[in-house]
Amino acid sequence: MFYVDAFLAPELSKQGVLEPLNPYIKKAKKDLNDFYDPAINAFKSKGELFGLPKDYSTLGLYYNKKLIEDAGFTADDIPKEMEKLPEFLSELKGELPSGVTPAITTSELARHMFVLQSGGTDIVDKEGNAVLSQPDQISALQPLVDAYQDKLIQRPADLGQGWAGDSFGAEKAAIMIEGNWAISHIKQNFPDVKMGTKEVPTIGGKENSMMFTVSYSLNSEAKEKAAGWEFIDYATSKDGMKIWSEGAGVLPSLKSIATELKLQDDELKAPFVAAGAYATPWQKGDSLSIIAREYNNLLPAALKGDMTLEEAMKKAEKTANKDIKTQLK
Repeated sequence: MFYVDAFLAPELSKQGVLEPLNPYIKKAKKDLNDFYDPAINAFKSKGELFGLPKDYSTLGLYYNKKLIEDAGFTADDIPKEMEKLPEFLSELKGELPSGVTPAITTSELARHMFVLQSGGTDIVDKEGNAVLSQPDQISALQPLVDAYQDKLIQRPADLGQGWAGDSFGAEKAAIMIEGNWAISHIKQNFPDVKMGTKEVPTIGGKENSMMFTVSYSLNSEAKEKAAGWEFIDYATSKDGMKIWSEGAGVLPSLKSIATELKLQDDELKAPFVAAGAYATPWQKGDSLSIIAREYNNLLPAALKGDMTLEEAMKKAEKTANKDIKTQLK
């Protein structure tokens, strides 16, 4: 038994590394309805299930209470719609101390995939090719580029840090969209920072976020598959998951345990728990690593104005598809 990142699950299942769990689940009469749909769907392929999610993380919006309040705003002033966020950031910018950016972003596909797909176009087509430059995708991502060029949003590297969580913790940014793992990081390393959290603003009226999850999976060549399944079955049971979630402080992939632990009432974790029902899993077939690499390489050129967003995405798409053709097909 070992655990598998959803990002790698399609590639490993395609290579035959992972044991299909459907027969084990059927024999054990295991109820899968209690799992958050995005978490369990991340490990499905062609009707087979290759793992059960042990926990998950999602994205949420963090805000620095003091910076927001000192600027004359309240948490309720932060828009619930992504379309209204640039205007708020523009108003906020004029009231922040020198050297503090309204918002911070990480220029990676892992943070932006749900934005690119918000118009209905998937970033991967049925043949596994990259799709990054369709009009609805460019339209969805352009506000991010515009906000960056208007100095409403910056990257950690622009502020001398390597990660958005450190920029936010150092109070160099008033708002960030980041995963729930940043909660413990900020509490431990920046204990004086007073933060609040919200769900990621909607796009086109639809709730969305990203989900990052790992599974308990079986090696297809394991000699003790029955023992491996027994562990998986227990670890993803209510008893096992409660022990793990309480001990490790993670978000359980079982809805019933989240309710039992009253995570929906947790002041900081509640937005991330809510996103478990609708977030987009960080998984998109075995070509995602190639597509993410090219997106991450080219987006900075668009942000800095060296290329238009459309030019950058077309180049990323073309380069990714060339490598997908030679490496995966």
